Amino acid sequence: MSETRSLAEALAASPAAALLRRIESSRKLAAAMAAAPVALPPAFDPMRPGCCELRDGVLILTAASSAESSKLRQVLPGLQRTLQQQGHQVNEITVRVQPARTSYTNDGKHFDIAARGAASQDAPQEDGHLADTALPVLSFAQKLALTLPDSSLGRAATALAIALKRRITNNR
Repeated sequence: MSETRSLAEALAASPAAALLRRIESSRKLAAAMAAAPVALPPAFDPMRPGCCELRDGVLILTAASSAESSKLRQVLPGLQRTLQQQGHQVNEITVRVQPARTSYTNDGKHFDIAARGAASQDAPQEDGHLADTALPVLSFAQKLALTLPDSSLGRAATALAIALKRRITNNR
């Protein structure tokens, strides 16, 4: 008959045990930081996943911007002293910057391979004033959309080319 173990017991005996201990100690340290009297930058939340990690006595804080990083660096001496006074073994604190995702949303409606193909179609025939202003911009946007890799910038160039083409076609 096999012995039944709880999930916690099974994980404690697994190769992932060290990782789980590190995650738990990082979580406890983040909670201590959140409650510390040190004035952390308002946008920095140590409880947010990935913002606070303890590795071999080195606390790694991940800021969302260089400005937040600078503000964090100003409070590091006081923060380290406070954490050590609370009994946490923090020998060093480092700050790294990991920019947050951009607010640019890709809803998938306009930015696909078919859209890139639509953006690359020949520009409408020149028509008086339109040829002088909008068509060179459309041509540039189409070339840019075809040249850039599939990224947020490439999708934005594609969207620009499509929007310009629609505007030119509707104004004719």
